[in-house]
Amino acid sequence: MKVLVIAQRELGALLGSVVGWLVITAFVLISGVVSAFGVVGYAMNSEQIIESAFMGAPVMTFADTLLWPVSQIQATFLMFFVPGVTMRLFSEELRQRTLELLLTSPLSLWELVAGKFLGTMGFVTLLLLLASWHLPMLALWSDVDWMLLLANFASLWLVTACVVVLGMFFSASTPHQVLALVLTEGTTIGLLLLASFEQEDPTGILGSLSLINRMEDLTHGLLRFSDLAFFLVFIVVGVLATQQRIALRRWS
Repeated sequence: MKVLVIAQRELGALLGSVVGWLVITAFVLISGVVSAFGVVGYAMNSEQIIESAFMGAPVMTFADTLLWPVSQIQATFLMFFVPGVTMRLFSEELRQRTLELLLTSPLSLWELVAGKFLGTMGFVTLLLLLASWHLPMLALWSDVDWMLLLANFASLWLVTACVVVLGMFFSASTPHQVLALVLTEGTTIGLLLLASFEQEDPTGILGSLSLINRMEDLTHGLLRFSDLAFFLVFIVVGVLATQQRIALRRWS
């Protein structure tokens, strides 16, 4: 119950902040423009796709030509926007010296961290829902698999959850919000660039650590245990690392 109280408090703080609404407005606008261009491009390529099928050439699917390109761009912008939301989660508590009050209250570290994570993910869920208005319209106008659209939404949600736990950890590490923002942005950019070194890495380790690569199969509707395990482990480790970072502050 305490977890839900903390989550409600964080969600209310995010929805009541200027930064929160700037992130929502910017991402929804960018997603709308990207999706509109994606739909136009898909419509223009439809005839070529049909012709290529008659000629025996490989046919590009709906996920290949629309969902995956749009999702890649959306995930990239999320990696840049979400740290602006997470930078205040613990840094503000540290700066205002209210974290000590929380740590001396009848509230466990797990409840505190879990509550802030759930509150932020509630904000993220609302953000993605507002930016995904075009998906139900596509399903109504064309024969699109609803499960494919749900998988596409889930892939973005999981990638964003990974960025959130990174932001939580760095926010718990410094009272300076700008520093937490820079550290989170730098780490997410590093994870984003891992995909560009995939061809130079014969082991495939770098490519497997890329958040973008991990969401590709799910965007195409392929549910792989390895991808889900990667996201789950990433999120759990991030939450535990944040909890331990705050625990060190309790005893310092």
